[in-house]
Parts: sequence; C-alpha cells; structure tokens
Amino acid sequence: MRASIQPVSAVPANLLFEHLRQYGLPAEIINWKYFDPGFRHSGERGWVWLKEDKVKGLIGLLPFTLASTAGEKEGKTVTLEIRDTPYKG
Repeated sequence: MRASIQPVSAVPANLLFEHLRQYGLPAEIINWKYFDPGFRHSGERGWVWLKEDKVKGLIGLLPFTLASTAGEKEGKTVTLEIRDTPYKG
C-alpha cells in the first residue's frame, strides 16, 4: 500500500487503536476522543498517516468553543501529534 494521509473517519478503527495503544492510551479514551459522536461534534477528529497498512502518525484535532464575558463565541481547535518515530528537529 502506498503511503497516504487519510481523515480519521476513513481509517479502520482497529488500525488507529493499535497505533495509539502503543503509547499507553486506554481503549476508552481512544474511543471517546476519536469515535464518540457526542464528543466529536462535527468535522474530522484528525488526520492519519498510513503506510504499509499501518498507522505511522496522527495529527489529532480537538475542537472547542471560547466564550467571552460579552457572550461572543468563537470556535478553536487544538492539535496534537502522535507518530511512529521520535521527532529529530
């Protein structure tokens, strides 16, 4: 399989679980963050780097809303990176 970048929603869940479990994430947390429709809101929860039928990296997206004291609301997203090899800047 050629390397590709896919949205989390297009990747078989077992591949994402296998990748994230190696970092010590419990199955309950993985399910909640990436597959729970109540927490997920709308849109993608991240992007996955696939190579040779394995997840080699993940950029997770955690959306949230900021509200000001004046009642204004603004959507924001936090990103996090989990990948197969250590970063060598």
